[in-house]
Amino acid sequence: MRQFSFQAYDDQGLKQKGELYAGDIELARKELDGRSYAVVDLIEVNDSKSSGGLKIFKNTADELELVTSELALLLNNGMRIDRALELLVQSGQGREITPKLSEVLTRIRAGVSLSEALKEQGELFDRLFVSLVDLGEKTGRLGDVFSGLSVDLKFRKQLKKKIVQALTYPSLIMMICLGALLFIFNFIIPRMASMFEGAVELPFYTEIMLGSSTFIQTYQYYFVIGSGLTLLSLTLIKNKQALLSHFDGLFLSLPGCRKLISRLECIRFASAMNLTLRYGVTLESALQLAAMTVKNSKIREKLMGVRQQVRSGSSLSSALAPLSLFPPVMRGLLSAGEESASLAEVFAEVSDRSREDFEDWVAKITSLLEPLMIVVMGAIVGVIVIVMLLSIISIQDISF
Repeated sequence: MRQFSFQAYDDQGLKQKGELYAGDIELARKELDGRSYAVVDLIEVNDSKSSGGLKIFKNTADELELVTSELALLLNNGMRIDRALELLVQSGQGREITPKLSEVLTRIRAGVSLSEALKEQGELFDRLFVSLVDLGEKTGRLGDVFSGLSVDLKFRKQLKKKIVQALTYPSLIMMICLGALLFIFNFIIPRMASMFEGAVELPFYTEIMLGSSTFIQTYQYYFVIGSGLTLLSLTLIKNKQALLSHFDGLFLSLPGCRKLISRLECIRFASAMNLTLRYGVTLESALQLAAMTVKNSKIREKLMGVRQQVRSGSSLSSALAPLSLFPPVMRGLLSAGEESASLAEVFAEVSDRSREDFEDWVAKITSLLEPLMIVVMGAIVGVIVIVMLLSIISIQDISF
């Protein structure tokens, strides 16, 4: 999430100014349009705390889930929020998140609300987290809210773990095969090349093998340097959001990736909708907060459009139908949930079913992908070995 500062006029002609959080400047502009504001100025705010250098938190997501769970336990047992945070700071020495909690505690004791103190910590606490904490403060259900957030964060962590597990084995096979190919082309084939010195005419497969080895030895370092420079430029490029948006659209155009991304975003969106609606957030605000949890910018923009349609009087099920984010059966559940005023329960069911479908789909794809990759990689290495053997055998037929 990025922070923007704005100046605008409302529908009564009064000047308004303030700050808001959005995925990019276009989403920020849409948010202000949704408030019926005539925007005069909209700029991104550079967070001075984070601009001084690149900070990498490797374990913060896991620690955030643990801290949220601990806060829920302490608050539900009647402890005040400042005392609960103090205990977590004292017992959390060595955690990467502890300095952030200490800053939050300092701000609370200075009279700032918990939600405002969390918002000041930047991207560590996303907009959904901050908004629900703000709601919990206003309704006196802070312990319940932290319990719900803890369950949601654990859900996200497990989802991420499933994705990593699904990609680990194929990636390992690919790296082993690539390492074997580089070893053959850099060490084995160059030693064989001396056997063919002075040959007048070589078999075509031997020429391809020797030429490939020479090409790889000549340009492999340029490829590594070029790849490193490309990754570095992608991380330093100023207009990252436009680039990421382009890649998001590209991935959605690929058949296999489209299905995977849609399933993942369906789980994220349904889970966030269940969490927000359960604690009394209005449907319009819930749609906005849930859309912000979606990673793919193209799908996120469409979900923000759904929010505008609902705000204009359309039903949620009809507004979501063109997105194809939910299977037909689940769209039927949403329609029934609107009629029975039980959307929170319906989104909980949709989230659970979507997760089960995703896990089954990942298991099927992994079970098919693993042997397929082994066969393909084995075939590539096998062909090279066969060509090497044929080249050795053909030496007696080659004129020197």
